Amino acid sequence: MQIKTERWVFTEKELAAPSVNGCKSHDMFIATGLGLPEEGVFVYRNGVVSNYYGDGIVGVTQEHKDLAEAVETLYDQDSGDMADTWRDVCTNNGMFVDFKKEEPVNKK
Repeated sequence: MQIKTERWVFTEKELAAPSVNGCKSHDMFIATGLGLPEEGVFVYRNGVVSNYYGDGIVGVTQEHKDLAEAVETLYDQDSGDMADTWRDVCTNNGMFVDFKKEEPVNKK
């Protein structure tokens, strides 16, 4: 088992129970916004911008990739739910294991 730490985005529903909702790093969301085409650009849960536009066309331009990378609020491609909460998570082969525990702060 190889545990990695990644930063993922969640919808409100997923955040309540990511294991139950089957969250994976390769789940896709839609990034929309100023400068992006109306159909948006697919972005993986871990923030990596895909090479697919929201309508399935392959070949996202570098300009659109840069704009999509800057989008903080994504949308679930199926439900349309807003995904705007980013959390550090522990993963195993792209599957959710647990939320990363906060490191204790040494107070002097």
